[in-house]
Amino acid sequence: GKIEGVDVEIEFLTDQSGSRQDTVLEVQRGLHAEALRYVSILVENTLELVIDDVGTIQDGPPIIVQVPTPAAYIFQKGLSFTRRRDKQKASKDLYYIFDIMVRLTGIQDKMSADFETFSKKHAEWCRKFLSNLTTYFKSPASEGSLRIVEQRPADAFPGLDDDLLKHHAFGTLEQFILNLSR
Repeated sequence: GKIEGVDVEIEFLTDQSGSRQDTVLEVQRGLHAEALRYVSILVENTLELVIDDVGTIQDGPPIIVQVPTPAAYIFQKGLSFTRRRDKQKASKDLYYIFDIMVRLTGIQDKMSADFETFSKKHAEWCRKFLSNLTTYFKSPASEGSLRIVEQRPADAFPGLDDDLLKHHAFGTLEQFILNLSR
């Protein structure tokens, strides 16, 4: 649809609970939302993002949106990628986890603090998160590293061939897992 003359696409999500598969639910009359596991993590852990470079689209004040914190995004993706029926989407989830970790190096202390909070509030989920990552990142040749290489955009990490990227992905995730396991 359009909001103030700007084309937008809005997808509604809601938390999935219980043992049934992820599905689309009617959350109020005429409004459907895709039910996904662990969405509460994304909703409960946000930061405000100011988008101030929209001059080509509209005049006026910047757009302010709430987005998940990087740690919440990584946590949710790390919990849910193993549940994906589409292997390519699961692989993208792993790539996004890796990409955030290597690109946002200046926020490691904040991410560590966020994961410490998650471990207290969601101890069982944290064990599952670590188990998922440990299973997929046992070595540079493990499935997780290979999936990250498969998902790399053409212009990402131009100085690394596939083998070096596998090692970089493994090393990044291995260090992250070790830090969380302490």
